[in-house]
Amino acid sequence: MTWAEVARIDWTASAPRVDDRIHEYRPTSAGEVLVGKASHHGRAWHAVAGEHADPRGSSYPEGTQWRTSDRIWRVERLRTGDVLRRNPQLRALLAGMRGLAERHGDDHVRLVVWFDS
Repeated sequence: MTWAEVARIDWTASAPRVDDRIHEYRPTSAGEVLVGKASHHGRAWHAVAGEHADPRGSSYPEGTQWRTSDRIWRVERLRTGDVLRRNPQLRALLAGMRGLAERHGDDHVRLVVWFDS
């Protein structure tokens, strides 16, 4: 993908539906800190959500949440820009691409990725 294609990404776009993985946070004095997101949350979540609660976020309306004194689980809709807020390495990579594109042109900088299964 060229920098020209990356530059056209709408980082504010929302996913068409809520994330199936319920997001888990730890409340702190500075605000909520993301612990992670998963399809299964263990005993603490089941204690507040109910033993037969569905662990899929898409089973609940966006914004549904469960709280304990030290955890918050919330059903959320992902946004494209979430990946940048949570991944400093990707932010650095894109900043490097942007710098190269300013020197060499948007169509002359490419990001090549592959997936190995």
